[in-house]
Amino acid sequence: MTALLAKATALALVKRLVVNSSCRDGKSFTYNSNINIAVAVAMDGGLITPVLQDADKVDIYSLSRKWKELAKIIDDPKDLTF
Repeated sequence: MTALLAKATALALVKRLVVNSSCRDGKSFTYNSNINIAVAVAMDGGLITPVLQDADKVDIYSLSRKWKELAKIIDDPKDLTF
């Protein structure tokens, strides 16, 4: 379900690039060339936000596999440092 929501969000962002942009000087927008979706996950003692890279370009099956890999790391965060 997470991968499906990430994919739908990424495809929506492709259609509305301004939503995936940033305005740092208060005057002009910088459009990001990548659509990377961060998913907030609650953990004991805090929150972690793994990122699904290039979610608009990756097929849903690959995105789902990547999410499962990230979920395994989240389940056992002993090797995470920062």
